[in-house]
Parts: sequence; C-alpha cells; structure tokens
Amino acid sequence: MQEMMKIFSDARKEAIQKAKNFHSAEEIRITSGGICLYAEGKTEVLPDLISQKEISAILSRACEYSVYAVQPQLTQGFVTIRGGHRIGVAGRAAMDGQKLSAITEISALCIRIARDRPMAAESLLPIVLSEGQVKSTLLIGRPGSGKTTCLRSLAYLLGGVQYGKKVVVIDSRGELASMYLGMPQLSVGAFTCVLDRFPKTEAIEHAVRALAPDVIVTDELGGSADAAAALGALTAGVSLLASVHGEHFHHVRENRHLLPLLQSGLMRQGVFLSSRRKPGTVERVITDMTKGIL
Repeated sequence: MQEMMKIFSDARKEAIQKAKNFHSAEEIRITSGGICLYAEGKTEVLPDLISQKEISAILSRACEYSVYAVQPQLTQGFVTIRGGHRIGVAGRAAMDGQKLSAITEISALCIRIARDRPMAAESLLPIVLSEGQVKSTLLIGRPGSGKTTCLRSLAYLLGGVQYGKKVVVIDSRGELASMYLGMPQLSVGAFTCVLDRFPKTEAIEHAVRALAPDVIVTDELGGSADAAAALGALTAGVSLLASVHGEHFHHVRENRHLLPLLQSGLMRQGVFLSSRRKPGTVERVITDMTKGIL
C-alpha cells in the first residue's frame, strides 16, 4: 500500500488513509465526483470533489512523470505500478485508423490494489496434484471468485523447492505477476519464467518451444486460437492451469472456442470457485470435462 499511496498528494493521501475501510480496500475509484473506496462489498465515498487536473497529476506521478513512455500499456486500458497495483484509465480515445493509439484527457482512474497471497491456493494442491504430477485444470468462476489469485498461488507453490516444477506463467494482461521493470511484483515463484504481455497464443507456443515447462499457468482462455495453442501444449505433455469465466458447467460447455480442448479429454478437471467464504472457495470439482459434450 505504501508504494500505491505515493501517487497522491500529501493532503489527498492523508484523507484516504483516514477512511474507515482503507486497510481492507480492494479498489479506489477516482472521478470528478470524488474518491470512492470499495472494500468487501462496502463502498465509502470521500466528500471532496476532484478536478481533472488533479486526476492527470495522479496518473503522472504513477507513471513517474512519463505518461508518454507508458502509452503502449495505457492503450490496453491500464498501467501497472511498483507493488503490482493496476490503474485502469478512462478518457478520450485517440485513434490511428481503426486502432487505438492513445488515451487522452484522462477523466477517471480505477486503482486495483494488489495484495500478495502466495499461500492462497494451498487447499487446491490435493486437487491439482496426483502422485507428484500436475493435473491440467480449469479454474472456473465469476469475476471476483479468486481465479487469478489461485493461479498465481499455484505457480508459486508448484515452482517452489517442495514440488520443483518448471513453471511458465503467461501474463497477457499483467494481472498474474504484475511485472514492473522486468521484476514480478507479486509472488509467482523465484524460478518461474514469466511471459509478460505476450499474446496468449504465441506465448503458449513460445513456452513449449523455448522454455521446457512442466506446467503452464495462464489467465482467461479467449478465442479458438488460444484453445488450439493450449491443446497443442497438452498434446506435447505439458500440464496446463488456466481460468475461464462461468458459474455453472454449462457456461463452459457452451463456449464453442473451448470445445476441442474439452473434447480432447486432456484437460483433466474443472474446479468451480466462489467468494462465498473468501475468494478461492472451492464449490465443486468436475473430474470428467468431456461430460455432456457431443
């Protein structure tokens, strides 16, 4: 939190730190209407309005006074700062033909506060590991169910001395390792290789070809190209830990992009997560991912 608070002026920092939910805050949203803290389903609004000039100044400090240098990252909608915190931005789109080239006139910031929980997936190890081998697993759940936190933790645990797996993390969106100047800001394992901001399809192929992984850990599988690359890795004997959105199995089963992956039988199981007790709560395990698929 100390690194994140450096982006605010002294006066604004003092006001935020006095908020009742400051220490449990998961997100700080800054708009012209003011500053709102979100913590465990509760919201807390700070009374003062905030100008567009101050919003721009906050972003400038976050980018260490070089917003231009991080524009390629900003065109993805966010910038990662030291400590692994992610700042999503809203503003005016500057287009180069059909391609977004920059975001200007920044009007709002959404700060996702990173909290390192390297042991969060410890309870998943008996599910994911079988006789020392990692079973390829999809973590399934709604946003906020703990999928990303558990994937990060699994990378950390499996790549540690106890299990000694060669882990490659594919961090296409900068959420798993939260790299900053080439260093992970969150715990993914001391000997884990991170492919940061790589397109997922190319990253999976690169990992298999160049990094000899036992396990590939990646966030949301997207289109058919991602699924095909994942199937290629599984066929090559690499275990895969990945996540998909969904609350029920039929949500996953009806995703046409994932069908070849599920039909292969190489994706061994699906684990449904929720935030019922805490993010990462295991609700159900499906051990036959081909079930109900024609």
